[in-house]
Amino acid sequence: MKEWEKGAFFFVLSAVAAVWTGCSDVASAPPPGGSFDATAEMTPDVDAPATPDGSLPDCSNPAVAIDAPLGEAGDGSTCSMASVWSSDSATLRLTISAGMRPCPVPLYYEFSPATQMLLRIGCFDVAQVIRLSDAENDRLWAEVSALRTTCEEDCLDSTRVQLAIADAGGCVQRVFDGHNQAVCHDSFALPPYIEHGALDFLAAQFRATADAVCNADAGASNLGTCVTSDGGSGRVCPTIPPAPDGAPDADGDAADCHPRPVWSEASDNFTLRRSGGLPPCSPSTGCGTAPEFYDFSSRTKTLIQAGCISGRDGRRELLLSDDQVTAIVAAVKAMPTTCQTSCGAFAPDMTLVPRDCTGRPEASFQSNFYAGCIPSNIAPPYVAFQDLDALMGLMGGMIESSCGDQDAGAGTCNAFCRQAFW
Repeated sequence: MKEWEKGAFFFVLSAVAAVWTGCSDVASAPPPGGSFDATAEMTPDVDAPATPDGSLPDCSNPAVAIDAPLGEAGDGSTCSMASVWSSDSATLRLTISAGMRPCPVPLYYEFSPATQMLLRIGCFDVAQVIRLSDAENDRLWAEVSALRTTCEEDCLDSTRVQLAIADAGGCVQRVFDGHNQAVCHDSFALPPYIEHGALDFLAAQFRATADAVCNADAGASNLGTCVTSDGGSGRVCPTIPPAPDGAPDADGDAADCHPRPVWSEASDNFTLRRSGGLPPCSPSTGCGTAPEFYDFSSRTKTLIQAGCISGRDGRRELLLSDDQVTAIVAAVKAMPTTCQTSCGAFAPDMTLVPRDCTGRPEASFQSNFYAGCIPSNIAPPYVAFQDLDALMGLMGGMIESSCGDQDAGAGTCNAFCRQAFW
């Protein structure tokens, strides 16, 4: 495990530390064999990239690209270029967000050379799984293998592109941001970076392949097979289900309360907000009454904790394994609303807001802890305080295990974590 710090991150940010851990004793899948064919058919409307001559960079060191942090002065004096893909890499995750994009939710690609699979989850009714042909799989893998880190830093008004590399167990080893966000005052980007144009070009390659294979109007493609596709139905996301009969009306009459599921078929992500209560977020610990937020996305496999964290203002970002995503979704699915109320003291207020794949809030569920107090502006249906507290404990445990540098044990994946406090 290695760490780097980057000073003067933004405004009063005093230190930025990036911490990453991997899976231990997890078997890794070798990259696909065979040589690359420079004459393989390219995807439509995309210039053919240069392909290797059959030899690949020496990736014997699994942490080959981690040894490229900036110097303490941030002048790049210790920066060196290195390859991104290594001998124990199995899956690439590419997430595109922010910038001038047609929708507020991220675009997500996942590419596995060993299984020859490409996943695309996009904005407009796009959820596609593609089994790539041998030639197309080799071509895309050649593009990935050719990626290098850069010592360039910039702040450009463009998309944020983040590339993550995971091993065969789905455990994220390394994360790379585009250099275009490196020196923006409100950016969470950390070195080593990859040139933004290279990441943008890779995304264009994935997009062109997915369009060619899964677009029914394009006809059969020799680039691969569209195994599943939700594209073309005219719907952006699964429809948010209506509230059940007898749900609370406009006046929030508790007599009209009926339990309902919190997580629906349309749910894609959620925010859990915690505020007030006893420490860690009390005036004596430095945060005052600042709230704490947990943002989870099943789409991009991310968990973000922000706000008052253990008495300090900060932000933590985790890239989760598939098992961790499954555990969080299972916990929310098992969480019903309740019509029971109470009136207690000293506990924090908590609110859960699930959203669909376009970022639209489905509902806002508040804790029932203070719902029985008079007066109270909390309307049913509520969620039991114990359920919300257990969900926060589950996510908090994942964060502490990863960001707190705790050993999860042999064969267990600690999520990739980076954190900042100010």
